[in-house]
Amino acid sequence: IDRSTVRRVLMSMPKDLVKTGRMDPRTYNLWSRQAGQRYEVKQPFERMEIDAKTLDLYYLDENGNRCTGATLYAMVCAQTSYPVAIYVTAGKPSEYGLLQLLRFFFRPKDSDFNSEFGIKTTWVPPCAIRTIVLDNASENASDLVLNFVRQLGIQVEYARIARGDDKPHVESFFGALDKRFINLMPGATRSQDKHVKNRHSKAEKEARYTIDDIYRHIVQYVADVYI
Repeated sequence: IDRSTVRRVLMSMPKDLVKTGRMDPRTYNLWSRQAGQRYEVKQPFERMEIDAKTLDLYYLDENGNRCTGATLYAMVCAQTSYPVAIYVTAGKPSEYGLLQLLRFFFRPKDSDFNSEFGIKTTWVPPCAIRTIVLDNASENASDLVLNFVRQLGIQVEYARIARGDDKPHVESFFGALDKRFINLMPGATRSQDKHVKNRHSKAEKEARYTIDDIYRHIVQYVADVYI
């Protein structure tokens, strides 16, 4: 069965599910699209979703100043929802951050790696990737990044603008990480929680972690707790 056959089957599904009100059109289209994507991914780590988000967190720079705007990168397997690479850096998303995320994935996961991050669980070792899914951001379309991934034989796909459902696994991971870990760290602003008053003054006062500290703690949580 090829992809065109799957498409024909999906298109022939009864539209009365939508017309009679049993399912709204957006949900129907979402399920149909995800069914096709699910069919395409046959093996673990075959298709990777990559995204970046700004952390709701104050951190300390090298001079002890309190700052915001740290960026978290993540690569998540679309077949297993397994986070396989993490990177945290100061500043906005950039091609450098994306390359460092790929470097994290392809580096050996040996005893030196475990010692660097202080983790007990064995991290997923490097393996072949067929496809990565990226946002339509300028830093993801740079010649440096595209040349690097193409030399490795990796195909690049771009998600539609403002459609998180094109990368549901990495978006779900970000949501779970915020709720279970990031929002509980010292310096967290919890901007999504309307019940928190004076959030920035409180978070700025509580901040005590550097970027390296945050990076290490997130990797530890993902390796030894989340997974």
